[in-house]
Amino acid sequence: MEINSAITVGFIVATHMFLFCIIGYYINMKLFKLDINALTIFMFFSKPLYSYQLKNGIKINFGYIPITSYLNYSSDQELSIPESDILMRERRKKGAAFQLVMLFLLTSTISVLSLVLGFNPVKILLDFWINSYEFIKGNQTESDFLNFIHHQYEVYGKYFFIFFAVMSYFILITAVMIITSLWHWFYITLFVLLVISYFVFGLQYLKLPFTFYIDLFLTLTISGFIYFLLLRYFIK
Repeated sequence: MEINSAITVGFIVATHMFLFCIIGYYINMKLFKLDINALTIFMFFSKPLYSYQLKNGIKINFGYIPITSYLNYSSDQELSIPESDILMRERRKKGAAFQLVMLFLLTSTISVLSLVLGFNPVKILLDFWINSYEFIKGNQTESDFLNFIHHQYEVYGKYFFIFFAVMSYFILITAVMIITSLWHWFYITLFVLLVISYFVFGLQYLKLPFTFYIDLFLTLTISGFIYFLLLRYFIK
């Protein structure tokens, strides 16, 4: 039986969050020498839904807003204001460097996989973004855009194309994050725009059925929680 597209997208997104936590932890701890005190899968305010602490003192959090994963740095309450400002500037620079590493890893992953399968990643990316732009701009009808998507399914395979499209989205977000990580308010602005874009593009342009969002939410929640439990075996 064919796997639902929403389930595929949800699993890919949750896997990205899981790998982001692992890669982010080791790059920031080992390469940039930053003190990480927590890893978080799914955003939350105040308190997470669940959490546990590893033997090395790292806390693993599971939130209730399934849109992102992130690292928490140790607080530096004993520092003076000038020292704190200097430290934050250094963290922002290292944050931009980390996003640059993630951009390289994401780009390399979809490029190598595409070439191994005999596809041209540049052509796939250009076709996807050009048709998406024309659709949003109003130069393509919903039927035309859906026909393009189904044609890509036939040429590249449904699940590979979904994987490629989702990873391309992460590449775009990571590229933007390189800039926003240098200024706190850029990051907040990007977060708000992303949340709005999810609903505008999904509800206004694609007009996805409500069941798609239910399947996506359930897949994200279940796979995200499993990954939350598995992090204990990958963080040392």
